[in-house]
Amino acid sequence: MRVGPLAREYGDVMEDKLNTPAIVGKYHPGIYDRLNSFRTARLLLARNRQHIHHLGDVFLRHGLHERFGLGLLHKRFDLFGDEHLVRTFELRHGVAYKTPTPRRMYAVPCMWRAQRGPRGQWLFYPLEFASYSEVAERRADEFETQRLFLFEIAQYLEGLGVLDVFGIATTGILALPCRESEILVEVAEMHRRLLTVQAEPRMGTSHDALTETFWTFHRDGRPTEFGPAVQCRTVASVAGETINAASHPISSMPQVRPIVAAVAMESM
Repeated sequence: MRVGPLAREYGDVMEDKLNTPAIVGKYHPGIYDRLNSFRTARLLLARNRQHIHHLGDVFLRHGLHERFGLGLLHKRFDLFGDEHLVRTFELRHGVAYKTPTPRRMYAVPCMWRAQRGPRGQWLFYPLEFASYSEVAERRADEFETQRLFLFEIAQYLEGLGVLDVFGIATTGILALPCRESEILVEVAEMHRRLLTVQAEPRMGTSHDALTETFWTFHRDGRPTEFGPAVQCRTVASVAGETINAASHPISSMPQVRPIVAAVAMESM
């Protein structure tokens, strides 16, 4: 397996894996509570978006880019201790909802964040869940088996100083229908603690206010110093005050190109 320059800088991956395994943990309310607010997450993204293509290369090396992607870690609203955030689909209507749901109701993890454990090992804690389906459960089970990938992506996140900025998510949200002329739009209704995602026409969306929240990756076939170039597709969101990231547009980054965007707007 080809190991990228960052992995070499932070030590031999295979040797470190034996000493510091990656473990997928159970949901912990305190991990969710300590997530950055959306406003802080947008600021951190503007400062760190240049790292996205480095992280994307890890997904590609392990062949997981079609099933998992990179998510922006953030908290839209508070949850009670007996709740977790669950995504449900109504594909007939082309919409997905994220709502706080009692933890006693079974749901499948679909987004995780990496954190060092007390013995130095990597722990991946679930943050968001999807309502049960065979596909969702199969994807969550696969995530737990990818120990080398989890170790390497955690090493990259730590080395780049973005453990609190980016997490790992399944690509389930891309099941929503979205034409070339559309983008996925996420609307947050804070008083109802409800997030809604659906496609809307690109022409009706202000791209100046976009804040990306999800990226998937693929090869574009052009050779680079470290192998084929990386491209990404994005799901984006905007809420309230805009973070102008024009000085760091994704399209100007080496080997990275946005393909799909989504927008989120808050309704108080």
